[in-house]
Amino acid sequence: MNIEIDNRKNRICIRRTTAEKYNQDCTIMRIKQGSDLIGIWCNMSYHGLGINCIFDGRLNATRYIQILNENLIESMRKLRQYQSFIFQQDNTPCHMAKIVTEWFTDFKIECLKLPANSPDFNCIENLCSWLDRELAKGGRRSLGQSKEILP
Repeated sequence: MNIEIDNRKNRICIRRTTAEKYNQDCTIMRIKQGSDLIGIWCNMSYHGLGINCIFDGRLNATRYIQILNENLIESMRKLRQYQSFIFQQDNTPCHMAKIVTEWFTDFKIECLKLPANSPDFNCIENLCSWLDRELAKGGRRSLGQSKEILP
C-alpha cells in the first residue's frame, strides 16, 4: 500500500465573496501531484501480524521481490506458519508482474486469485483507510514525521 503524504482526499469547502477570491485567509495550499510517498508492506494471518516494511517512493516489481525476500519467509517463521499457506494480494500491476509470479512459483507459494476491483475481498483495504485517516489528523507532516507515527 502507498500512502501519499500531504495529498489528502478529504474535501474542504470554503465560502468567500468574489472580492476575497485570492485572499490568503480564503485559500489552502494543495499539492496536486508529486508529493512524498510512504510505502508500507505488511502481512497477517490467523496467528497474528507479521513483519512490516516501510519504504520510500512507489513500488515496482523489482522492489516488491526484494521486500518479499527480506520479509515474507521471516514473517512466516515469526507466525509459526510451517504448513503451506495461501498468500493474498491485490491485482496491483507490480504484484501481477511475470517476475513476481515466477518468484511465488519458485518458492512454492500459492496465491489467492482475486477478481479485479474487488476491495470487499481484500482485508488490507480497511487498514489502508484507517492509516490514511490517521495520517490526515493533525495537518501536514514531513515524510520523516509521518514515518514516526506509523505502527
